[in-house]
Amino acid sequence: MTENNRFGAAVSAKGTTFRLWAPSAATVDLILDRPIALTRGSDGWYVITVPEAHAGTRYRYRIDGEVMVPDPASAFQPNDVSGPSEVIDHTAFVWRAVGWKGRPWREAVVLEAHVGTFTPEGTYRAMIDKLDHLVATGITALELMPLNDFPGRRNWG
Repeated sequence: MTENNRFGAAVSAKGTTFRLWAPSAATVDLILDRPIALTRGSDGWYVITVPEAHAGTRYRYRIDGEVMVPDPASAFQPNDVSGPSEVIDHTAFVWRAVGWKGRPWREAVVLEAHVGTFTPEGTYRAMIDKLDHLVATGITALELMPLNDFPGRRNWG
């Protein structure tokens, strides 16, 4: 994916750029304190940069003037899965381990895990007790499946 068709809201010095792929939609509006029409590209991407939007801005999309949806690529849903999305500035995080560069990608052995099914207890604490076992088996990276709100008791992210 190129920068021009990256999903979600991206904060920059120019404001926040909002992108939504909706190839079947005739129109898409960004809903802040007012509706703002997004520009449709020939590839089905709708895009707009809003100078006054910043980290903490809450937003939704309105498709074809009637269907209100949160951002499917939202980094934060402060009011549950059906509420508005919130812009997050991922570049604002101050890393404490500034010298750590990670392992070379060619050495990566990745295990994707679901916290709820990784151990009988289904907790982060129980996962910690298994980390030495993962290292002993050659795993060099642990990717946790996303944690999302969802209807029902179990879900795969």
